[in-house]
Parts: sequence; C-alpha cells; structure tokens
Amino acid sequence: MPIFRLHLHNTHVDADDIEGHDLPDLAAAHAMALAGIRDFIGHEAMNETIDFRGKVDIEDEAGAVVQTVLSREAFTIKGFRSDRPPDAWRRPSPRRSQHHLGQQPWEVVDRC
Repeated sequence: MPIFRLHLHNTHVDADDIEGHDLPDLAAAHAMALAGIRDFIGHEAMNETIDFRGKVDIEDEAGAVVQTVLSREAFTIKGFRSDRPPDAWRRPSPRRSQHHLGQQPWEVVDRC
C-alpha cells in the first residue's frame, strides 16, 4: 500500500506528518484528512473559536503534494451569513395572511 503524509497547517500550528499512513489510495487519504480536520476544529470549538483558514496537504511517497484539503471543506455550515444583517434573513410568511396579536408574521429563511 502507498504511504501518504497528511500535513496540517493553520494559524495555530504547522504539524508535519513524519511517519505517514499506509492507505489504499488518494480517496482514503482525503477521507482521513477530513476526519482530522473535523477532530481538530472540534477541539477549537470547545474553546469558543473556530478558524476555517487551515488546510491539510496530502503528500505522496515521492514527497509531492498531490492534494490540498481546506478546513472549510470538512463542514457544511447553515444559517450563517456574516455579510447580511439578521433582518435580511426574514421575510413575511405567505402561509399566514393575518397578523397574530398585532405582530408581523415572520418565518426564518435560510439563504446560505
């Protein structure tokens, strides 16, 4: 089996994988990189900060970087848009035509 090295790079650490991993193919190395990113960011989340600027470089036995996996590729983020205020995420609900207790009927719309 080929050996792949997964090097983690982000704003906190540059961790080189010296030993590498015996994996059947690049797809398995990619899956391992995603799992590693999720684990690392999970620990970051416990400290109330998540930094998606990191990456994992997958290197083959010859020392060539054959793929780069960005941290943000490991997650699907829903319900967050930093470029729009929260009021822009709402629209009047088409299902309710009358105001309830004098309030505007609203529903949350996920446009991410």
